[in-house]
Amino acid sequence: MLKHFVYVIFLILMKPAFAGVQINEIMADPSCSESYCEYVELYNNGTASINVTNWKISDNNEEDFLEGNSNDIIIAGNSFVMIVDSDSRVYSNFDVGDVTWIYVDDSAIGNGLSNSGETLTLKDENNNTIDSASYPSSSDGKSYSLINDIWQETDPSPGKDNIENISFSSDYTVIKISEFLSDPEGEDDTAMPNGEWVELYNSGNEDLDLLGFSFYDNSGSDADVVITNTTTGSGTVVKSKSYLIIYMNGVSGFLNNNGYDKIKLYDLQNNLIDEVSYEGGDEGVSWSLSEDKWQKTTPSAGSGNMDNKTSLKSELRIENIYDLGDGKAEWSDIIRVEFFVYKGNTEKYTVWIWVEDSEGNRVTKKSKFSVYDKFQNYTFTYPIGIPDNCDDDFADGNGKIIVEGLDAKDEEILEIREKPLCKEENVKAARVKDFEYELVDFSEIVEDDNDLNAKVKLKSNKEDVSVDVLSYVFSGKKKYSNEDSKKIELKQGEEKIVDLKMKVEKASDAASPRLKVKILKEGMKNPYDLTKELRIEKKKSESVKKGFQDVTGNVVYEGKSTEAGRMGVFFFSGLMTMLGLYGFFRGWKIWR
Repeated sequence: MLKHFVYVIFLILMKPAFAGVQINEIMADPSCSESYCEYVELYNNGTASINVTNWKISDNNEEDFLEGNSNDIIIAGNSFVMIVDSDSRVYSNFDVGDVTWIYVDDSAIGNGLSNSGETLTLKDENNNTIDSASYPSSSDGKSYSLINDIWQETDPSPGKDNIENISFSSDYTVIKISEFLSDPEGEDDTAMPNGEWVELYNSGNEDLDLLGFSFYDNSGSDADVVITNTTTGSGTVVKSKSYLIIYMNGVSGFLNNNGYDKIKLYDLQNNLIDEVSYEGGDEGVSWSLSEDKWQKTTPSAGSGNMDNKTSLKSELRIENIYDLGDGKAEWSDIIRVEFFVYKGNTEKYTVWIWVEDSEGNRVTKKSKFSVYDKFQNYTFTYPIGIPDNCDDDFADGNGKIIVEGLDAKDEEILEIREKPLCKEENVKAARVKDFEYELVDFSEIVEDDNDLNAKVKLKSNKEDVSVDVLSYVFSGKKKYSNEDSKKIELKQGEEKIVDLKMKVEKASDAASPRLKVKILKEGMKNPYDLTKELRIEKKKSESVKKGFQDVTGNVVYEGKSTEAGRMGVFFFSGLMTMLGLYGFFRGWKIWR
C-alpha cells in the first residue's frame, strides 16, 4: 500500500514531456545481470530528426556523455533510442524493436540505476534540461513506462510501443533517387546551388526528415556526403509527394563523369534505402528517372521528370513576320522576323537567318546570332533588308525565310511581289515607310562598371505619334545593366535622335552579352526590336594603371657596374683627345 502511495506522489510530481525527445521507459531492475541489462529508452515524438551529439544523462549521483557509432548522434522522428552502458547485453536478453543504439561513456548509466528509485535527467550540449523522470522502487524484471503521460510499471518493451508492445518506425523505402547531375556546366565542386546534386523523391504520405542519411559511391567505406542543413537549400525534411535536392557543395570525386559509378543512399541504421548505377555523363545534362527508366535529360531539379527525350535537341521556330502590310513583301522592303531558339545539348552556338527566292537563290546575306547557354530559350526579332532586284537577279513569288543552326532548322514562306518600277538607271523609286527607326551609334566594346552609350534615330512620316524607347544589356534571361527608358513625341515628318545611357555591371563573365533596344509605337501591341552583340571587358586594376603611370626615365639607383661603365667612357674620350692634340703639334713642327 505504501509503495502505491509513493508511486502516486511520483506521478503527481512528474512533468510530462511535449514534442521532442523524451524519456519513455526505464529498466532499473532487470531479471538478467544489472551490469549488462539496464537501459533507458528515449522516444522522439516529433517528425523532425534531432541531433543529440554531446547530450548527457545523469542519475542522482553521476552524469554520463552519450556516444554513438558515428560522429553525429541523430534520433529520427517518431523513433526509439536505447541508452545502454558500454558492456550492454540488452540486445541479446530482450526482444528489442527497431532502435538507434546510444552508449554512455563508462560501464554504467549514471552510477548504476538504483532499484530503490531515483531521478534521471537528460540535458543537451548547452546543459539545458530536455526531460527528467523519477521512478520509485522497482520490481524484478519490470520496467517503468510512460503511457499517456503517466508512468506505470509494465513488462519491458524496449524499442517498442509501451501499450501495444509493437515496434514501429517511419517507412523510408518510399524515398527514391529520382535525378542527379554528375557533370554540371563549369566546375563540379562549386558551392551550392551550383555544382553537382542528387534529387530525392518522397512517394509516401508523410513528411520525412533525412537528417544524417548518407550517400556512398562504389568505392571506399566512408560516407561521401551526409545530408545536413549545409547540403540542402531548404532543410532536411522531404515533404510527402515532393522532392529534396542534396548538393555536393564543394565535395569532389563522388559523382564521376566518366566510367561506371554507383550512388547508394543509407539511413541512420545503415540500411540501404536506394541505389542507382550509371556510366558517364554529358556536361550540363542530368540523369532522370521517368516511367521506371533512366535517361539523359534537361536538368529539372525539384520538379517532375518528364519523358522528354527531345529536351536534348535544339529547336528553331519562326514565330512572326512583321511589316508586310497586306501580307506580301516587295523588293527593297525591310521586314522584321521574330524567331524562337531553344539550345539543347550541343556545343554549337551559331544560328543563321537569311531569305531565299522562289528558285532557292539566297537573296540576302546570312546574319549570325550566338547562343551559348544550354537548355535556355531565346527570342530574337531581327530586321532583314530585301534587295531592290532591279537587275532581275532573283525570281518573284513564294520565297522562304530560313533559320538554321544548332543542328536544327525552320523555314517560313515569304511571298515577294514582282519587280516594282525602276528608273532607267536601275534605281527603284523608294516606298516611304510610315515609321522609321535605326540604331545609328553604340559602343561595341565596353568595360565593366562603365557606361554604355547608344543613339537611336526615329522618324514618323505619316502622323504625330508617341514612342516609348527602352534599352538594357542582357545575356540569356539575365540583365547586366539598368534600364534606360524614354518617351518621345514625334510630329509628322519629324526626325529625332534619342540618346540612351546604361551602366554595365558584371557583364564580362556573361556568355553572350547583347544590347537590347525596344521601340514601342503608340497603338502597337508588339515593340520593334534591335539587338546588337557587345564585347565586355573586365575593369582594369587601378594598381596596375598607377604602376605604369609612375614609371619615369629618371635613374633611381646606379650600381657599381653602371658607374664603372660611365667612367670608362669619360677616360676613353679624354685619351683620344690627348692623342689627337699630340699628333697635331708633332705634325706642325715637322711641317714648319
